[in-house]
Amino acid sequence: MKKIEMSYRHKADTDYTREKFAGEKLNCAEASCKAVLRHFGQDTPLSRAASAFGGGIGGQGLACGAMTGCLIAAGLLLGRDEAKDGSTAALYAFAQELSDYMRQNFGSEKCGAITCRDEGEAAAQAFKDADGRNNVCAPIVMACVDYTIDQLTALRAKQA
Repeated sequence: MKKIEMSYRHKADTDYTREKFAGEKLNCAEASCKAVLRHFGQDTPLSRAASAFGGGIGGQGLACGAMTGCLIAAGLLLGRDEAKDGSTAALYAFAQELSDYMRQNFGSEKCGAITCRDEGEAAAQAFKDADGRNNVCAPIVMACVDYTIDQLTALRAKQA
């Protein structure tokens, strides 16, 4: 397992994300959702909506919680209440872009692949033993928050 090193444009937000994820032990989806909402002035209990998405949706190793948490925040910030409220095209495009970003930068958007769980019990244990949560997952959560803030800022400007 290789430690991930990243640089971040939104340092205050990524520091906050690391504190929520590494310090307070929120899961990846909770930490990313909370950080994105906070950046946009929505630091509310709505981030609880992400609680079941950690560990790849309920610990199953499916879609990465950093990604799903950011998508939940995006929906809360830019989503619609009713079908008559407009199109979901921009949010769908963002979801696809975030998934592409994950694959390009981290090899997968799937928690099980990122955390080595897909490779079997021994590989998953080696990931844990090497502090994968802090050396791999934390930088990914922070990078997803950083990327999402940039993308949502642009989307909000287009909608204004």
